[in-house]
Amino acid sequence: MPGSGRGSRAVATGRETGCRAPVGDATLRAEARRVRDGAAPNGSRPTLPLTAAWRRRTVTVLPIRNGVTVTTVYQRAQQEGQDVVRAAILDAATHLLVTEGPAALTVRRISGEVGCSTKVIYTLFGGKDGLIQALWLEGFARFERWLLAVRPVADPLAYLRAGLDAYRDYALAEPDYYRVMFEGAVPGFRPGSAPVEAARRAFDLLVRGVGRCLEAGVLRGGTAKEIADVLWMAVHGAVSLEISGYFDRAEAAARYRLLHTSVLTPFLASGGRNTP
Repeated sequence: MPGSGRGSRAVATGRETGCRAPVGDATLRAEARRVRDGAAPNGSRPTLPLTAAWRRRTVTVLPIRNGVTVTTVYQRAQQEGQDVVRAAILDAATHLLVTEGPAALTVRRISGEVGCSTKVIYTLFGGKDGLIQALWLEGFARFERWLLAVRPVADPLAYLRAGLDAYRDYALAEPDYYRVMFEGAVPGFRPGSAPVEAARRAFDLLVRGVGRCLEAGVLRGGTAKEIADVLWMAVHGAVSLEISGYFDRAEAAARYRLLHTSVLTPFLASGGRNTP
């Protein structure tokens, strides 16, 4: 693994990534120099571990600077580039929002959690309003990637069911983002055109999956959007209850499949298959 030799060590688990040069923006470069010289950004003290989502995503090679191992979220992310820094800030902001409420979503509080200066957040997002918009965009971008990762199969109904399972898997893997996206975690927030478009793209994947079933004659009795709407209403309710702790995980998986099987059954064409 790159950088795993003398003076470095690997932390966390997940996708292996190599170290990259400090990010290009002048503010971020200044923060990078502070890290290089052994100081925590903005004079802050290394405090929090990475969030669960962050730990799953990254293997970071942490150099030992002046005998001190780089330990803040920002310091870890900074080594891999601006996109990773951005994701680390959004992960921390989302977790704060869901666990402590909207009042905790301040630039100063987020910078303290991540271990970067407030200037980094203003540089990347323009302030709190831009950060909230970015939370939506990041959540739906991850959601879309999760759905697109479903392997295509010849049976359109099996492919649709796999997509519905992926919906639940995403909510369980990223419950904080799911709450931001679908459960009004930011009171009064009105998404702009870019977040709305991101949401529409994700939903269109479900509509297209239903459309393939209609074209193949597996489903009938409604338009693709009508059936997709009913499915979405059902699965959203199920996963919202599950991530709120109302069901045992193993039990919820079986109930979830029973739910979308039941929703699809009235639309099955004669001889159609809908096995949980």
